[in-house]
Formats: sequence, C-alpha cells, structure tokens
Amino acid sequence: MNSSAQVTTASGADEVKAAAAIWARAKACRDEDPAPASVEETTPGILRRLAIDGAELFLARLDGRPVGFALVAPRPRTLELSTSLSTPTRGAAAWGATCSSVRRTTRGRSAARRSSCG
Repeated sequence: MNSSAQVTTASGADEVKAAAAIWARAKACRDEDPAPASVEETTPGILRRLAIDGAELFLARLDGRPVGFALVAPRPRTLELSTSLSTPTRGAAAWGATCSSVRRTTRGRSAARRSSCG
C-alpha cells in the first residue's frame, strides 16, 4: 500500500462524530454484533474522555477518509492513552502502523475476528 495515514489533532464536532463512528464499528466487529451502535450512542464516551483537562483527540485519515483515532490525556507523571481504535477494514493497516509504538498486536481468536471484519 503506497498511501500513508495522516494523523492530526481533532477538535470539531464532525471529527468527534467520525471517531464515534469508528468506535461503533470497531466495537461491533470485536463483539460480533449484527450492527454497530449509532454515533449518538458512542459520542458521549469520547466527550467524557475529552473533558479531562489537557485531553486530546487524534484522528488518522487514509486517502482523506477517517480510519482511526486515539484519545490521550496528560497525567502528573504519564500520558494516558485512553482509547486507540481503527476501522475494521484493510485501510486500518495504515493506522496500525502509525500507532505501533502504543498498541499491542493481539493474537488468536481476536486477531481472526479482526481480519474477518475487513
């Protein structure tokens, strides 16, 4: 794949909605739900984390399309990565490569489920 993910700090309502949609799709894939939750159902979780003082939302795009996000918040001696998700599609490989330093690759059944969702 020649494309690479572009990661930017996200702040607008549309970017929060894009992250909420990714969260819903990733959760549905992980939990083998028949359909993802609505953006309205997942947005409050993102907004709660963004309410932490200094929290930031990072959004990754591949060919202009949102494919992943990370929520981070500074703590007194650490930086908390509260959420890091990608779309359950082949395009998410770019996001995975971008976040390789903060994500662990899972194996077994979880990995098999992820590959079947793309």
